Amino acid sequence: MALLYFSQRTGSLHFIKDRFWGIFGGKKEFYDPELEKLRQELREIEHFRAEFNIQANTIEETKKFRRWVRLHSLPIRLVVLAKKHIRYNNFEDIKIEYGSHLKHQIITLIGLITITALSVLSAYGSNSKYWLAYFSDGNIVSKGFYLASDNFKLTLTGRHIGKEDCKNTELILKLPEAKNFSSENIVTLCSVFTSDTTKNTQTSELKTQKISLAVISVIFMAFSLFQIRGFQINSAANAIRSRLSKSQI
Repeated sequence: MALLYFSQRTGSLHFIKDRFWGIFGGKKEFYDPELEKLRQELREIEHFRAEFNIQANTIEETKKFRRWVRLHSLPIRLVVLAKKHIRYNNFEDIKIEYGSHLKHQIITLIGLITITALSVLSAYGSNSKYWLAYFSDGNIVSKGFYLASDNFKLTLTGRHIGKEDCKNTELILKLPEAKNFSSENIVTLCSVFTSDTTKNTQTSELKTQKISLAVISVIFMAFSLFQIRGFQINSAANAIRSRLSKSQI
């Protein structure tokens, strides 16, 4: 993976060839000064691409890039970060896209907040002792509840209902969160504390639920990192745009 990364970044594998060439006894330098100068320039360009991820093809282009950065007092970190917004088709006239970077930043920030919230909820769910289950009405899933080994909840934020509470199902039915449940539903839920089959099913389903939510949490966190990176890139592009505008006044 690392080899593919640097190959894509530098546009060549000369640095790998040099290593293998040296292992087999090949000499690194040319005796001819002109050829040696050409070899060094090639390695300089390769180093420049690897360092800044900018596809310059000649030493002169690297110098033009350096002059552009100095002319506008641009932090090299921002230039490298905002690479995809900068056009290097002509190193004589380097341009940056003047799109709505602020709009992109706002959209990215909203996406980041949403995905981060979902990843936190998924992580919380993967550590929960409650199994999310449902009562079915024919083929239509309708009434959801949360089941643990020693109690259950009719809603995520509802009160815990245990064995002692089950001695009086009428009181349970008077709870605000019980309005969608029938007395038969409550009796069924209370019976799970004495059913070995239900307990075994619960253990299996809870394990599956935790694994699923843990995977979802990791995916959401990966998207969060992607969104953070996008926000940083757009911020860098916006900062460069501002500096270029000021330097042209």
